[in-house]
Amino acid sequence: MSSRSKRSQPRKPEQAEEQPQPNEEEIEELKAQADEAVNLLGLVKPQFPGMVDCIPRGQLVEYLRHGSHRTYARYFKGFRPERIPKSRLLGFLSEEVFTNNNGVLAHLIIVLWNEQKRELYEATKKRLQVLNPNVEEIEKVPPALSREILTALCLEFPRDDVAVLTLVNDARFDREVLAELLPEWKWPPLKQRTPEELAKLAEIHAGEAGASDEPQG
Repeated sequence: MSSRSKRSQPRKPEQAEEQPQPNEEEIEELKAQADEAVNLLGLVKPQFPGMVDCIPRGQLVEYLRHGSHRTYARYFKGFRPERIPKSRLLGFLSEEVFTNNNGVLAHLIIVLWNEQKRELYEATKKRLQVLNPNVEEIEKVPPALSREILTALCLEFPRDDVAVLTLVNDARFDREVLAELLPEWKWPPLKQRTPEELAKLAEIHAGEAGASDEPQG
């Protein structure tokens, strides 16, 4: 980071940076993908505090304000995000995800964690696209390709991050290879996806492709 030559002046309230606000399509997508999110986060429950810690609080609270009004009103209304103690924030989120089974919140945490780990996420996606450009449609990555991808990722990124990303995104790597390369983790069997789940994934991918084709301002 570059240093500034002059001391920064205190910002007036109206000069404070605004957090990006989610649009209606983003909120609907979060709700559509919430069903399995609680179960996926349950696979990485010991790592949950670390996942929350790397997500900017303001961004998380802003998304909740727009996409989960009940959760926002229950825990965050009237609080400035930066003034919420870390332990209290973690307690709120843990209760909502693991006790109240709040799938919208669980999926939101996965999405925002992916954003914070974007280099790892994009590196994984790029390597999986060798098998299928629509990575969401991959049912199982063959053992040899699983070994090649995971070995490369573990050399470039923290091993625990690779494991968390694999679990919370339901990446379809070969489980025997995962158990060999990341033996400190538990690897549940791959769940067979239903036709309805595959159709939903195809719809999500089509929406992402359409958004990427829009002209950039």
